[in-house]
Amino acid sequence: MDDNPIPVNGKWRILRLVRRRSGWALAAVVATVLTLYGPVVRYGFVYDDHWTIAGNPGLVAPLSRVLHALLFGDAARLGLADKTRPTMVVSMWIDRRLFGLAPAGFHAHSVLLYLLVAVVAWMSLRVLLDRPRAALFGALFFAAAPIHAEV
Repeated sequence: MDDNPIPVNGKWRILRLVRRRSGWALAAVVATVLTLYGPVVRYGFVYDDHWTIAGNPGLVAPLSRVLHALLFGDAARLGLADKTRPTMVVSMWIDRRLFGLAPAGFHAHSVLLYLLVAVVAWMSLRVLLDRPRAALFGALFFAAAPIHAEV
């Protein structure tokens, strides 16, 4: 059986390549992210969280109003922080509805998103490199390196 990710007979073998004997590698990536970044769930709001979340009046407005303000340049009047990052504003709006002003929920959501990205990085490296150990090393480096994460 060939593990080549190139289509053979019209079928992709990417998922089979990622699945094969990969449970331990996936567990290592998940454990790394949760060990390094999981503790932030216990932290409070810091620095820009005060004006982007706690003191952001736009996050208590209806979502339709927030979207309209973001799309049509009305965000400043609504008092929305980070008006140039609409995806982040909508994510914070959802978090505010789900968690109120409890920082743990916001931080848990961020850790889960980061975990997802680290797993996707590992899967991508596994397929591109076709070398399980190199893919794991790359994914662990990616998961641990705070260069691309808001720590």
